[in-house]
Amino acid sequence: MVDAAEGAVEGRTTLQKWCYFAAVKTGLDLGYKPHFYGPYSEAISRAMNDLITSDFLVERGRMTYHGRVLYSYSLTEDGEKIAEDLKEKDSKLHKSLKEIVETCTTTAGNNISILSWAAKVYFLLQRKGKEITYGEIKRVGRKLGWTLAENEIESGLRLLTALNLAKKGD
Repeated sequence: MVDAAEGAVEGRTTLQKWCYFAAVKTGLDLGYKPHFYGPYSEAISRAMNDLITSDFLVERGRMTYHGRVLYSYSLTEDGEKIAEDLKEKDSKLHKSLKEIVETCTTTAGNNISILSWAAKVYFLLQRKGKEITYGEIKRVGRKLGWTLAENEIESGLRLLTALNLAKKGD
């Protein structure tokens, strides 16, 4: 996923949400569970830590204006070699990951709020197993600790539509 983003990603949440959308599109079960910023996978978190520990991925933190730490990730030279090998083995998957990154970038500017809203809405759509109204999204979301306003749901649906995970009217 980092390679699909030209070798650099800003934000843990961004990486988690990109991986969530990739898992949804590929049918891969990465154990996503409800979390504050939407679906979260401990498996992705562990994999990131393993890649950092193995010196394939570099994690850098910087303090934001709001006093929070924003992490960025980039591939090391060895990480780039592994990514290149994986690309050669499954170019179709790499193309799909690149499309997810590009769509999230062009449609949502990789805004973590929009990525999170989209992931929450999709998670709730899947949980319901059929069409769901805005009111149901709000109600079921509250049970998971998620408060979603109509404009947030709409922003999330715009991204989901661009990712071909929802249709207008879903």
